[in-house]
Amino acid sequence: MTQLKKSFHLLLISLLLVITAKAQYVEPNEFKSPVELIFPNQKFDSIVAKNALAKGTTTLAGILGQDKPNGLGESFKKIYLFPATPYFKEWYDLKKKGAQVKKGKIKIAAIDSTAACYSYWCQTNIEGKFTFPNLKPGKYIMLVTLDRVASRTSDKYEGSAYDNYGGQADYYATQTHNTFYKEDFMKEVEIPANENVVTLKWKTK
Repeated sequence: MTQLKKSFHLLLISLLLVITAKAQYVEPNEFKSPVELIFPNQKFDSIVAKNALAKGTTTLAGILGQDKPNGLGESFKKIYLFPATPYFKEWYDLKKKGAQVKKGKIKIAAIDSTAACYSYWCQTNIEGKFTFPNLKPGKYIMLVTLDRVASRTSDKYEGSAYDNYGGQADYYATQTHNTFYKEDFMKEVEIPANENVVTLKWKTK
């Protein structure tokens, strides 16, 4: 029993040494991200945002991206709804300018994690339909991120053929290259007073 206790104590000490040991050298991270986040200059006011999101009686209903060839909208996409307070309005204006490239940096508009909590979200159905219930009158900012693909083609050399007279014919095969990326779409919407339902068709092209 005594031998078992000694073995246990030795094992415990070994574990403590492993846990508390410091690295002799930590390799620094030399990668520098080219992306720089730009935040609104306006100070975020949580009380104003909370009041703007108070429960109302109006429903905002619509369809996202009904301009697709099959007549359907964007399926199963998450849409965010922010109150158009001065903070979110400045962010919206920054986003409209798109990514800015300056001195080798890609500057992208963003909001802090606290402000991001003051929003509603919903998910579209298979037809692209969405609903935000219980909104009060006022202005709102909508945000959705969609998957996109950019395609380009190039000719790949496959070989050559020669005839008996010194002629040469080169053969090429066309290749398609796809680049997948995400794109943000934003839209301002106003909920008027004394309206039970506000409908919206949101095109994403």
